Amino acid sequence: MRKRTMVVIAAISVAATLLSCNRQDIYEIYDADHQTVSMDAELPETKDANAVAYMDSLRKVYGEMMDEVVGQNDHSIDKQRPQDELSNVLTDMVFDLGDSISKVVNGEGIDFSLLNFGGIRKPLNAGDITLGDIFSILPFDNMIVLTTIKGSELRKVLVQMNDTTNQPFSHLAFTLVGHNAPTDIIVNGRPLDDNVTYRFATIDFISGANRGDNILRDRATKVPFEIGPVYKTNILLRDAFLEYIWKVKTVNGYLDQRVRR
Repeated sequence: MRKRTMVVIAAISVAATLLSCNRQDIYEIYDADHQTVSMDAELPETKDANAVAYMDSLRKVYGEMMDEVVGQNDHSIDKQRPQDELSNVLTDMVFDLGDSISKVVNGEGIDFSLLNFGGIRKPLNAGDITLGDIFSILPFDNMIVLTTIKGSELRKVLVQMNDTTNQPFSHLAFTLVGHNAPTDIIVNGRPLDDNVTYRFATIDFISGANRGDNILRDRATKVPFEIGPVYKTNILLRDAFLEYIWKVKTVNGYLDQRVRR
């Protein structure tokens, strides 16, 4: 009780001191300009001299660490809409990880995984894979999360995808014809059911309030699609990829029928 009383007395004393001061003695007013830079798919590779110099200084400090070889890649794999080998590897990895976590947390696995092409910044070149390569490919601190979505809402998400707006996913499949919306949508081996609630793994950038890259948002109205409570795994996508490479040792990219033409 004595400790709490002393804290209150101290707070009152500080407040009285501030109130007795002239406003100009407390602070000064400055004019400032700012620019908001969105860290999303539209962010180009930087050409700013100061930013480049800063990154170069980091390479000097962490260069030896970033040059550590963590695995191998048998051939170069890149990101490319509507489907590519690198995003297939990443989404399948996220599905397997999310599925195992969900079985512990929720008592059952997940139905699909969903990522964004904008978060995959570089290809994975053939040969040695270094720690620096992992940071170049996945530079953002995106955390893997688990959540749910009703089939009717998932349909709204998927019908916005086409040849140029498609996003990477695993255990989803559909048919694309030109720039038309997808048809014959399959979720975890079964036709999409509007009345079923599906569990899925994604990243906090996509599931957050701002709905990164507008994947879980109506592109015309900007209204977010409804999803369930979000469970944060505290696992960064980048860290999961590093663990995956350590485990498999050699990354083998692949294409399949998740996007049919």
